[in-house]
Amino acid sequence: MRLSEVGQSNYAFEVSLALAQLHALAGDHAALAEEISLADAADLDNPLSAAYRQLFAARLVNRPVAIDESPPSMLQAPGDYVHQLLQARAALQRQDPATATSALAKALDEGVGDSLLAEEAGLLARELGMTEPQLTPIDPPFGPYPRFAARWALGAGASVTPPPPED
Repeated sequence: MRLSEVGQSNYAFEVSLALAQLHALAGDHAALAEEISLADAADLDNPLSAAYRQLFAARLVNRPVAIDESPPSMLQAPGDYVHQLLQARAALQRQDPATATSALAKALDEGVGDSLLAEEAGLLARELGMTEPQLTPIDPPFGPYPRFAARWALGAGASVTPPPPED
């Protein structure tokens, strides 16, 4: 809340999603719902934030995914992996694993595994029994912070840095 009050809405949004994931892992459903509500209240107008909000809310509190059918943005170039990832999550919510698997495979082909949404793709792949994308190292403390919480949920640790070079 303090971050929002001082004009750091993007950080407040990211922290809320990261905390939501941690509350979900701890089984604290009331705190989870509160953090999702705080993330919803953030006034952010970019496709990546919208995708994070949709994917976390769908995965953690089973909120239905609302697919935006507008043309892909610059954040989605060169492929439309964000749209495909949302389609996959929505299909899984409808209990349509075949469509979910197909959409996730397209997202992976289009590069989601190398994007800021790689962890969400990994979590969805795990739910579908697919091979999870290889996670590339990220260097803390840089965000987006929901990536760290999602890595924790994947069992990959909250932060992943490259190993030191061998001599």
